Amino acid sequence: MLQTIFYLILFLSISTLSQTTDAPKGNLDRLRELLAEDDPEKIRFCAFQPSDSVNCDTCVAKGDECFFCGGKKQQCLPYSVTFPNCDLDDVKHKNCWVNWTAVIIVGAVAAGLLLIIVIVVLCCCICKLRTWRNRRNKVYWQRKDEKHQMRMKDIETKGAERSSQRAREMDYYREKYGLKKNTTAS
Repeated sequence: MLQTIFYLILFLSISTLSQTTDAPKGNLDRLRELLAEDDPEKIRFCAFQPSDSVNCDTCVAKGDECFFCGGKKQQCLPYSVTFPNCDLDDVKHKNCWVNWTAVIIVGAVAAGLLLIIVIVVLCCCICKLRTWRNRRNKVYWQRKDEKHQMRMKDIETKGAERSSQRAREMDYYREKYGLKKNTTAS
């Protein structure tokens, strides 16, 4: 599948190069021939007798191995990953009514939209995850703060209890030994 897409993109770039630049035709034709991988059996299978009328329907009826090159050529050619020696606007493969340029454009737009949708969904998921994490952290720190406050209250109450216990013990010992309480004069 990826190899087919690669060859198709390469063929498109070659065909646009041949239409837009004044590059030597020999190099482009050699590259097209290398990509075509013409098999003599496929060529014979797709060929018509001189007495037969070559049209799109009869060529496409031969199967997936052949494609019809319309326009000026009006030939039935073997299909091998790319559409060799034929402009993409003139290619008819499997169906006579499909315009391959439109298929490529629609496919690219669909792939772009799918990519955008995936990116938007991922961004939404990341945002939801962040808000969920923030809420979870907020609840976690609130609980931790409540536990800390409770611990501090416990420490204060225990400290107050120990202070009062020490004060009672001191009062007890003072009373037992007859000592006076320390009172400061104001």
